[in-house]
Amino acid sequence: MSTFADNVMSEAGLAQLLLTRRPLIDVRSEIEFSKGAILHSINLPILNTEERDMVGKQYNQKGEAAAIRLGLKLVSGSVKKERIASWVYFIKHVGAVALFCWRGGRRSEIAQQWLKEHGIEIPRVKGGYKAIRNRLLLSLEQAYQDLPLIVLSGRTGVGKTALIKTLRHVDLEKIARHRGSAFGSMQEPQPRSATFENELALALLILGTGCQDPVIVEDESRLIGAVSLPSNFFNKMSASPLCVLEDSMENRIDRVFHEYVQAPLHQSVLSEPKALDSLKDVYLANVDRIKKKLGSERASDIKKIVDSSFERHKEKNDVSEHRIWIKQLLTDYYDPLYDYHIKLQSHRVVFRGDKKEVREYLAV
Repeated sequence: MSTFADNVMSEAGLAQLLLTRRPLIDVRSEIEFSKGAILHSINLPILNTEERDMVGKQYNQKGEAAAIRLGLKLVSGSVKKERIASWVYFIKHVGAVALFCWRGGRRSEIAQQWLKEHGIEIPRVKGGYKAIRNRLLLSLEQAYQDLPLIVLSGRTGVGKTALIKTLRHVDLEKIARHRGSAFGSMQEPQPRSATFENELALALLILGTGCQDPVIVEDESRLIGAVSLPSNFFNKMSASPLCVLEDSMENRIDRVFHEYVQAPLHQSVLSEPKALDSLKDVYLANVDRIKKKLGSERASDIKKIVDSSFERHKEKNDVSEHRIWIKQLLTDYYDPLYDYHIKLQSHRVVFRGDKKEVREYLAV
């Protein structure tokens, strides 16, 4: 008869699990999951946040045995049936290959046993989330040392993000859920720092397996929205070769209009008039955020154009005025910042060209 210890995923199994991004069940509480998660895991707690707090207090006051008894009492009857049912459903419909808690201890052991009683045997990860995170942080350290990077730079709107997706790359903006600019917020909330680091490490771990070809990353500042790049990784980026993508102002305006106006409207769950008002409010607030660098007069002028263009869009379905404020932001805000940055980093530039030329250079 097997014991809990018999069905534990080994370190080698964990490495393979991470590389293949197989689905996992995270039985930690919601608050633990929110502070740091593995992207391809689903949070189906055995103890929710309130229950975990109660069990933790019991542990501190009366010890482990009393805490386990309280936990089993809190999660019994219909509550227990619902939690087991959620695990069973996920395993049968998605195919989870392992489960874990914080350190691979009692919570994952008990969840594993309950599933076994329902005819499902699934391993738990030895060491739990803590072991997974340590493995990912180790891969980050190895990437700093071993993985060659090339940084793709260029002015706002030249199409850097679209280009790197055709190459061997890590999409930092996708992982950070932010486009890396004052106007770059996305509808999806940004991850916590630990979750961002986990996903970055996983992407680098996968890319670094058996291949030493350069990895392409987009030129980013230390902060991508509210998320900070790990110091060692940012330092490596800052010392890596720069490849500069160039494009015309007209193409850049078209691209920014699509990404910052058309795409958000298409993705919005609101009706178009409400979506336009909501987007306008966001961009007016963003102009206020960069008012100090723009200067009060220019910021006020741009806000008037933003307001007018969205009203014209809503009332007449005329989008032409959007090009005016987009061009002004590119000319007055984004381009001066970029020109200053690239001047300081000119010694790192190894190539300049349009999309076709840069792609051919980077694909070699």
